[in-house]
Amino acid sequence: MGAAGLEDSVNAANGGEIDYDVYGAGLVANFPHNDQGLSFLAKLGAANIDNSSDNIVYREVESSEIYAGVGAEYQFENGISLRAEYEYFDKDAQLISASILKRFGGAAPPPPAPVPVVQPKPKAVYVPPPPKPPAPVEVERIELNINSIYFDNDKADLKPAAIAQLNEIVTLMETYPEVQLSVVGHTDSRASEPYNQRLSERRAQAAMSYLQSKGIGADRLISAARGENEPAADNATAEGRALNRRVDFYPDPAEVVKPK
Repeated sequence: MGAAGLEDSVNAANGGEIDYDVYGAGLVANFPHNDQGLSFLAKLGAANIDNSSDNIVYREVESSEIYAGVGAEYQFENGISLRAEYEYFDKDAQLISASILKRFGGAAPPPPAPVPVVQPKPKAVYVPPPPKPPAPVEVERIELNINSIYFDNDKADLKPAAIAQLNEIVTLMETYPEVQLSVVGHTDSRASEPYNQRLSERRAQAAMSYLQSKGIGADRLISAARGENEPAADNATAEGRALNRRVDFYPDPAEVVKPK
């Protein structure tokens, strides 16, 4: 800690020095607690003061001390600090000191780097392609045109050519079960109108009966008679009258889808 000098103004030979050695422990508080720059400190503790002298006779009364102190410190970036302190010991000592300090040790470790968050790789999800739209169905539609059948003069009997035509109609009706058929009888104009009406009815009924005999249901057949009222040709000629002695066929619907 240091030494104290004593002088005798009468006899200089009686002078001398007393040395002070201090050992102790205390608490030191820094505020603010800076790693760099200016900070202040306060301390409080207990100490033991040992005295010694080679040329002065002395008596040590009390060696234990309570001490307190205040100070200021400026710390540089390189770890060197300048400190000024005042310490007070409760018995017989005070200390004003200035010091240079060097703090050793590595710099504070940097904060750990944030742990990278590994994003899971997106899993490939198989998305099946949309189903192909169904291929358009190619539909072939056909128009039903059915030839008429013809009769001899004043007759309702079916001739071989008429039977052949009716057989074709049976095949058509079997192929297209959705089709209904109107059967319409006609005559020429060589008899009275009432007679021709009845004759056209007999001719339509002859065609109807044949179709039913081949398995065509009556619910698919419609009978009608027009007599001489709807000629297809001129009744003034034999050829025209032959074309008027007929039965016409009208399918419903008149257009159907051709089966594959």
